[in-house]
Formats: sequence, C-alpha cells, structure tokens
Amino acid sequence: MEEATLLPLDARLARRLIMLSQDYGAEIHVTQQELAAFVGAARESVNRTLQSWQRSGIIDLGRSRVTVKIAQRLVALGERPQL
Repeated sequence: MEEATLLPLDARLARRLIMLSQDYGAEIHVTQQELAAFVGAARESVNRTLQSWQRSGIIDLGRSRVTVKIAQRLVALGERPQL
C-alpha cells in the first residue's frame, strides 16, 4: 500500500502492467476493475489512463485484455520520480 500512496497512478499502473507482462506475456487477461484494485484506484481513473496509452500506441485494449506493445515506454512511466 505504500506504493499506492507515494506514486502517481500512471506510474503505479505502468509498474503493475510490466510485472504482469513479465509473468504472463505481452497479452494480459485482466479487467480494468482488477487493475484498479491492484493499484488502489477507481476503475474510471484506470480507464482514462489506459485509453491515453492506447492512443499513444503503448498498449492495445480489448475485452478483459491489455496487450503491451511498447514495454520500454511503460518501464519509463513506472520509473517516474516520487513526488
């Protein structure tokens, strides 16, 4: 829970997606609600972030699926300095 209070949502979400992709591959079968629970955020906030990343070409979204297309960008987002 410490991470949830110290890092911005995009950094927490990027870190979680990288961890999941290391375990399950680039195509991750997970709901937005599950991701929200993992990072301690509202589903709506997670959806906005994921939509932004999809528009940027970092990920692709499907029904209960996130496909990581540019893992390096997620790693960079996850390494943001703490505020």
